[in-house]
Amino acid sequence: MSPVQFLFMGTGTSTGLPLAPCLTNAFPYPKPFAAALPLPPPPADGAPPPKGHYDPNGPWPRDVTCACCRSTVDPEVPEGWKNRRGNTGGVLRKKDAQGRWKNVLLDVGKTFREQAIRFFPRWGVHSIDAVVLTHGHADAYFGLDDLREWCIRQGTTIPVYLDRPTYEAVAKSFPYLVDRSQASGGGDIPSLAWEIVDDYAEFDICGINVKTLPVEHGIYFRVAPASSDSSGTSTPMDLKPEPLICLGFLFDDAIAYLSDVSVVPERTWDVLLRRTPVPSDPLQVAEMQVGDAGHAGHSQPQTVLSALTGLRDRLAASKTLIPPTPQGTPGSSSPTSAAASVNKLSLSDELNTSEPATPSTSTSGTAPPPLPILIVDSLWPIRTHVSHTNFPQALEIALRLNPSVTYLTGMTHPSTHFMWEELCLAIRGKDAQRGDHPDAELSKYLVQKVFADGQFSGASHLGKRVKDWGGIVEPAWDGLVLEAGNGEGLWKEVTEPGGSINCFGI
Repeated sequence: MSPVQFLFMGTGTSTGLPLAPCLTNAFPYPKPFAAALPLPPPPADGAPPPKGHYDPNGPWPRDVTCACCRSTVDPEVPEGWKNRRGNTGGVLRKKDAQGRWKNVLLDVGKTFREQAIRFFPRWGVHSIDAVVLTHGHADAYFGLDDLREWCIRQGTTIPVYLDRPTYEAVAKSFPYLVDRSQASGGGDIPSLAWEIVDDYAEFDICGINVKTLPVEHGIYFRVAPASSDSSGTSTPMDLKPEPLICLGFLFDDAIAYLSDVSVVPERTWDVLLRRTPVPSDPLQVAEMQVGDAGHAGHSQPQTVLSALTGLRDRLAASKTLIPPTPQGTPGSSSPTSAAASVNKLSLSDELNTSEPATPSTSTSGTAPPPLPILIVDSLWPIRTHVSHTNFPQALEIALRLNPSVTYLTGMTHPSTHFMWEELCLAIRGKDAQRGDHPDAELSKYLVQKVFADGQFSGASHLGKRVKDWGGIVEPAWDGLVLEAGNGEGLWKEVTEPGGSINCFGI
């Protein structure tokens, strides 16, 4: 089997980076930024800061407060171009029997057009043969209209693989893409074929085996209408928590991709760890999920809302699981207030009643080969988020999955690529890089802060477990190309054509 390649088209958040409000200094340094990464103090001797450093009295862009955004436009910052981050996504590439590259787009977000201009010529991406979408947010599908010229030049209809909720989101945003009668006429529109996939599915695209990995990506609070009983007594409206399901993917059992994740449900862990065919019988899926209810994919300690009181017992008693799509999610048994405080709520976590189960063998009784590459969401170094994992939470996923290498994606500002590199070196006990880098001092501060945080130094002993593990963790960057599939656990960074390293400062 020929290897599969992955070209990172974007490693940033839904906004992309840099941001104009940062580059224009239109607003004060945001408080969340200051809490995560304070502005560096001026030199003690009163001299101007060295080149590439923040200088509040210097000319633009040296007076830009956000280190990440400033580095993208300041030529004095080494490899500052790596902080130009598009919406998360990529291109899966594999050669067919004739040796021609087949290209599958993974998400087509708001930054697709500019990223394609940056990277397609350099990597020889001459066709778009299929599209796979993770979820129905703008950063995943708002670039679909830009496929029109590809359809026209190729003379083909491009298949788009997505789940039902994502299709419905696309239909609302771009009705003419799913129904040509909604087009006003006079303009070209892309020719797309919509392929609806189940939450737990397995299929092939362009010779690439694909297994879907549904994960939670935050949560909705649906308002249930008030009701009245036979006596006319009114029942107050309840908030019905429902997880937003985002699809991750396992490609050729070699690359696991979890770009937008807050919680990994246990059934998804089963697919990741066993890498076995997905059961088609819903009852079989339910039995496996209930029987494997321990969950080590918690994004953080949970604050359980009263809306979920008794949910675990009801589910266990009825063998009914939280559905993989939001429509049928069980509601609450007791009311809760819209002002209820929650750090991160996981309906999947409410299912778990036992110690984590870590399957290590497939249904055939043999251990699966090592997973070469994990690509996982890592929004902040420490700060938590309701819809995304942070660095400690991403490491928990990596520890359980034990891939040959883990690449972080979805990073936001103000942390720079250099800071992420330093952090990834530090967790492995490695020495820092260049001490003269403009971000060196802030990197030291960030490393110390992360290691002092309770997520690392608390009862979970995450810092020690990661160091003992010794796995490779790196921040990805836009334009990086990885390859896997030439052997058990083998992977590499591809450096041709053009190269993934030091060649994308465009």
